[in-house]
Amino acid sequence: DRHIHQTNRVVVWWTRMSDWWNRKKLISCSSVVISIAVFYTMWMRNSVAKFNGDSYITCAVVMSTLVLLVQQYPPDCVMVGATLILDLTGVLNSAEAWGGFSNSVVLSVAILGIVAAAVES
Repeated sequence: DRHIHQTNRVVVWWTRMSDWWNRKKLISCSSVVISIAVFYTMWMRNSVAKFNGDSYITCAVVMSTLVLLVQQYPPDCVMVGATLILDLTGVLNSAEAWGGFSNSVVLSVAILGIVAAAVES
């Protein structure tokens, strides 16, 4: 009886892990397919020939950001990380990267997020 119980626990664990792995694999595969489709479309329009190093960095950061958001990583960390990468690589200067936070609309939305979290709890 004890052996059957342990076997059932292993089967349940294996099923959960396999579901998790398949979900992650599906998300990763779909993001690769989307990336290939976007680059193929740009190639057919001769847009890729106009790319420079900053363009490739931006595409890589955007695709990585989308994958992380789809995998449900914390959006605030992902977006700040993407902005930081673009700032540190020189694609954006500091004024362009962080200037949006001085906008009153952005601050209003941030305050509404705080109020919503307070009301929820």
